[in-house]
Amino acid sequence: MPCRDDYGPSDYSGETETLRAEIRRNEKRADLAARVACELEKKYIKSAQELATLSTETQQWVAEHRVKDAKERADQLRKERLEREQEEKRQKRQALQTSALGKLTKEERKALGL
Repeated sequence: MPCRDDYGPSDYSGETETLRAEIRRNEKRADLAARVACELEKKYIKSAQELATLSTETQQWVAEHRVKDAKERADQLRKERLEREQEEKRQKRQALQTSALGKLTKEERKALGL
């Protein structure tokens, strides 16, 4: 998932269209800055010593970003696991139905409208 800035809710209904357009442009710029910072952080900040050479604000951003990334990864893994489990259940149900239908005679299938 691409990184985004956390600029809060996007309810600008009371603003003028010009101001809403400016807000959207600023959000896009903030998203770009967040993606660039994320990419640089992942590629170049490999150790606590390297992180310690950066400004306090940058260190804080990196720490918060790493927590958010870890949460997103955990959420994605959980979602994928649930999808796999649902697919396995669907396949088991399908196999059970196929097995049950295989035990029926032609007359029983006809009676059930199958």
